[in-house]
Amino acid sequence: MFIIYGCSKKKSHYGNSNDGSQKSMTQQVEARKLSNSNSDFVAQLSAQNETNPNSKIKATGKVYFKVAKDSSHIYYKINIKNLKNITEAFIHYGAKGYNGPQILRMYPARHTEADSLIGRKFSGTLRTGIIRDENLEEGALGGKKVSDLIRVMRNDSAYVQIDTKYHGKGAIRGPIKKN
Repeated sequence: MFIIYGCSKKKSHYGNSNDGSQKSMTQQVEARKLSNSNSDFVAQLSAQNETNPNSKIKATGKVYFKVAKDSSHIYYKINIKNLKNITEAFIHYGAKGYNGPQILRMYPARHTEADSLIGRKFSGTLRTGIIRDENLEEGALGGKKVSDLIRVMRNDSAYVQIDTKYHGKGAIRGPIKKN
């Protein structure tokens, strides 16, 4: 896995590539509108969902997913409440109680984004984005299609995990469930 710095027009392995086109801008607006009432899947994040729960972490979060009508892409929105030192957010392959391999990095798109959250508590929308086939070039679904990710999500076989500076193997986590 590698991190892309700078230009958003480069091909990205993250689920938030944006080529600057009008279509991409419209899709980003759609992702920002996501909520519990219009999403197809949701992940409720907490420290108690981690395989090694940490009762000291009181932070929570929700991740909303909306599948495009033609299933060619998935919009997502990550909301976090009171989590300090956020470094990364991933979709992983695996069921409850199991630490599975990464499917897709959702945050950060650039190294400097994660650096900006070190040393402070964050509440709000961490990221909105779009997952396309080209975002699945690496990881547990490397070379697969968005339709394969949708199938994994429908089978309750994926979860979202947010890592922090001091909890690099997961601070909060939640299974992706049909909404």
